[in-house]
Amino acid sequence: MLVPFWARGDRTGLHGGPLATIVSGAPQATRLAICRRLLRLVAAAPVAERTTFGKSPAGLAASLVAEAWPPQENVGEVLDVILALGEEELPEHEMDYARSRLADALALPGVDPSPVLDRLVEARVAGYAGAWTGLWSKADKLLERGPGEVLRRAAERALESEDTFTLQWAAGRLLGAAFDPAVDGEPLDRVRALWAEPGRRAALAGDPDFVRRALPVLRSALRKNELSYPEAAATIEGIGRLYGGLANGGMTMGLIRMNRTRPEAVEAARLAAQDAAEPFLGPPELRGPPAEVEWEALRRARSEHVSNDLEERSRLWLRTLASGPWTAEERADLDAFFALFREGHTDALAFALGSALAAKPEVELVPRFDEIVRLCDEDCRPLMKRLRAAVGERLGLGMDEPTGASLAAEPAGGGAAPGEEEDDELPGGEWGDDGDDGAA
Repeated sequence: MLVPFWARGDRTGLHGGPLATIVSGAPQATRLAICRRLLRLVAAAPVAERTTFGKSPAGLAASLVAEAWPPQENVGEVLDVILALGEEELPEHEMDYARSRLADALALPGVDPSPVLDRLVEARVAGYAGAWTGLWSKADKLLERGPGEVLRRAAERALESEDTFTLQWAAGRLLGAAFDPAVDGEPLDRVRALWAEPGRRAALAGDPDFVRRALPVLRSALRKNELSYPEAAATIEGIGRLYGGLANGGMTMGLIRMNRTRPEAVEAARLAAQDAAEPFLGPPELRGPPAEVEWEALRRARSEHVSNDLEERSRLWLRTLASGPWTAEERADLDAFFALFREGHTDALAFALGSALAAKPEVELVPRFDEIVRLCDEDCRPLMKRLRAAVGERLGLGMDEPTGASLAAEPAGGGAAPGEEEDDELPGGEWGDDGDDGAA
């Protein structure tokens, strides 16, 4: 076999490349025979080889199967190997890259789900547990090629699950591909039926796709003060995603890109999302950016919310910052969270504080970034560097070094000890330095 030789060469082992092209072009019987032999190679490979990222015989063999498996053949042969590998216990923090790559074969164009449909349904309803762990993305793509009535029955069963992601999948299918107007009535009728069960609400409120489709129902409930703080925050965030009015555009992880995106492009994306969601948008009075009555309801829900989880509280606050300059209330909240951050709650608060400063950038608040970088965990610094650089770009500040005020900023009790020299380089690096530290 050429596989071990090829894998030792200058290849990543994550793509079949020319070999996959050659195998895919072979006659059907030859192509199947090669893929079966490659499957046996992957199945017999030691864990150390499968968990090696990059070039390895197992990685290349899995990639070739993932790219060259004949779609007319029973994909159950591939699934059997994937599930067998999933039964093996891996060393802590290790990932089976070969198994993950092999799973791509399930989503190849033209693959027929029929031979494995019953297994897919049972695994989906069970939340892809056990040997199915990590397969949900590719397995879902294959499952959704099955007959509509099968998908609907699976979704109805999954709706009773206690697993958050399984329940979210079920609601998404019942409002999407498995929606049946003859049975379900109007789309918002189905939304109301799903939301009516209190036990589902935490999971549904955590699903942006459901929130977008449920906005008229949720906005009505919010205005009547019927939502909890997490539910109210999810509703306000969903409004911001679709209509604007939030500082972060309804995105907690898109702040760097958002700072570099033209406003007209953002608005065009919102209009496209509104067009796609039209059957679920409701009457005119329940459309548009957050209304004052909704902001008031959010504040009320927040005041009644009891939680000792600082990370939850700070992120809910971040997700619902209004667009425009900082208000007095928002600045007071920012200062209160910073006080807790300085007291040592760095892991819980660093992300929300840095993201808030990036969502509502102001020159006078730039020194706060340097304080976060000094005190936060090392793993958090790369993201803070990028957010800080994005703020500098947006405010027209120099990218090579912080402002004078920023260099002078020092948290309480900070600064060099007597006899020590000040370190001019911040722990987070230079303003424009993305580095090779794996920042996402």
